Amino acid sequence: MFENLNRIPRLITLICQWGSCFLLILTYGKNSFRFSKKLTWVLSAVLFAIMAVCLYSYGNSVFRWMFSFYISIALMLIFILTSLKVRTYNLIFLWAKAFLMSEFVAAVVWQFVALVLTDGIPDMIYVVLLSITLLALAFFLLIMIERYFSKSI
Repeated sequence: MFENLNRIPRLITLICQWGSCFLLILTYGKNSFRFSKKLTWVLSAVLFAIMAVCLYSYGNSVFRWMFSFYISIALMLIFILTSLKVRTYNLIFLWAKAFLMSEFVAAVVWQFVALVLTDGIPDMIYVVLLSITLLALAFFLLIMIERYFSKSI
């Protein structure tokens, strides 16, 4: 059951978790940034690095993978908490929304990458280009949806 643990696309998970938080912060933070935009960018880069260390540090242990995954989810909350001045229930809503968005996008990208890999395309550059294209398309669609349907929190 856990023989494919090393095939989990950690980079895709990392980009999706960080990207969904950043997308929501930019969407809802127009008037409620906790810090300046410059400091928010620096904070996001630091949290990206911390999330990367967390997601890449588990090795082959299922327990350590689950623990690091939960830590990265908590870091998503910290990212939103430190970036926006919002009420508690809005914070929890944005956190849940960011988590669901990130897991949806990661699952879609992983499915396409798995299909490409099982078809035996030998060159990894195609897999990388496919992943980047799908991530960009997914986040572009999420940005359009957020702009169209969101109301200021």
